Amino acid sequence: MNLKTASIVLVGVALAGAGAWQVVHGLHEAGIGRPKVAGLETASAAAHRAADKFLVMATGSRSSGQVPRLGDPAAGPLLDAVFDVRPVLGRPLPPFSQVDAVTDWLKSVAEVGQTYLLAGAGDATAESLSAEQAQKIDDNISAYAPEVGRFMDADLGLTRVVAAMTAAEVERPGSMNPTTNSGLEKVRSGITQTLSGAISTLTESSAADAWREARMPALVATAGPAHRLLAADQQAALKSEALQAARTTSDAKVKQSLAEFASAVAGG
Repeated sequence: MNLKTASIVLVGVALAGAGAWQVVHGLHEAGIGRPKVAGLETASAAAHRAADKFLVMATGSRSSGQVPRLGDPAAGPLLDAVFDVRPVLGRPLPPFSQVDAVTDWLKSVAEVGQTYLLAGAGDATAESLSAEQAQKIDDNISAYAPEVGRFMDADLGLTRVVAAMTAAEVERPGSMNPTTNSGLEKVRSGITQTLSGAISTLTESSAADAWREARMPALVATAGPAHRLLAADQQAALKSEALQAARTTSDAKVKQSLAEFASAVAGG
């Protein structure tokens, strides 16, 4: 994995939740929104608590390179609480009044996932990344394949829901104003970066073909909601990136999935 790809992956992990969080607070400040419906807050709060406990367990992993695994009796249930996003995905699209719970869950997923990517990578950040650190991130994708796979599936799943929820709200007459427009641009940027990072990870990392193929349904499922939300230039950039990745991969299943994503994200 080269420096550019590793940076894209790290920025994607960081941005999507933060942008969506700003939108929901912008809407609340503007007095826009509907009463909360009980349901997701409990699961999202449980994921947040589990992430906090897991991060304590993973203290020092940037130096040691060792992160608790799914099979660990103490860490496994915490990882399940963070990465099992079926309470969000296995139901009709939640009302926008629930977006803060979904985005908080997304941030918990990102914080835990980043722990695996950055294990042993020292002080690496997207803005300051050495070739050695980029290689370490690539190595971690393979070394922690089960955990990184769960992370990517959860990250893409929640990103899809945030995109769909936000698109539905943006399409609602009278929902937008200068404050919320600023947050919307951050959401669009974060989702674009998340999807770009996923494409790069799935095509440029040293992960096994079966692992890449297993991630493709989650990526393809984001394309429709992303098309509804993203600006035309962002759609075009993702389409171009996916088609370029499809041309370079030798895995027929990954190639087909990338072509499907490219078509759907551009509204084809």
